[in-house]
Amino acid sequence: MQGNEHVLNELADAEWIGISVITSVEYLSCNKLSIKDKDVFKEFEQRIDVIDLSRVNEDLLYEIIQLRTTRELKLPDAIIIASAKITESILLTADKRLKTLKMSNSFSFIN
Repeated sequence: MQGNEHVLNELADAEWIGISVITSVEYLSCNKLSIKDKDVFKEFEQRIDVIDLSRVNEDLLYEIIQLRTTRELKLPDAIIIASAKITESILLTADKRLKTLKMSNSFSFIN
């Protein structure tokens, strides 16, 4: 995130910041991250909400299922998009494939 002005501006203006647990797992499992990068990310996670997959969160589970069946998305993408949708949040992503989706919630693409 450091150095990406678009992301920094979005975060500075945000009333709420959260990530899907999938985003956390994907980021922390990246082999090229240094220990310092992982530590910085873990500190970032302490300051935001991490949306987990819980059986109690029926709205999230329903939305994930709907996205998987109607949009034929991969499970991680469906979880991330559903997390943004149920929290009525802007989804920041660099995934060009997601740019083609017509979704009701807002997407903000990182170049």
